[in-house]
Amino acid sequence: MMNSFTLDAIISDNVREEESPFGVRSYWCYIKHRSQQVENFEQRSCWFSIAMVLVGDKFSEIVKHLALGVKVKVQGFLTTHQNLKGNNQLVLHVLQIELID
Repeated sequence: MMNSFTLDAIISDNVREEESPFGVRSYWCYIKHRSQQVENFEQRSCWFSIAMVLVGDKFSEIVKHLALGVKVKVQGFLTTHQNLKGNNQLVLHVLQIELID
């Protein structure tokens, strides 16, 4: 089954670095998206905020540029993570990211 997600977004939270017990680094933050889409021949305002995670050292350089308000294009897949309260949260696992103007 296909699970691929691409969007332009804005960094809306400070990046938090974590390291797994196995030494794998991950970088977490929230992004927000706003756009106009056409649905049933009508304009629709779309907006949402979602957690994203970048896993691995390959992202260690680009995360230095991820500050509040920075625009990015991200591509990855969606999955859920369970928070400490036991609630499921939708998370974008980033496979590719680039800074945009």
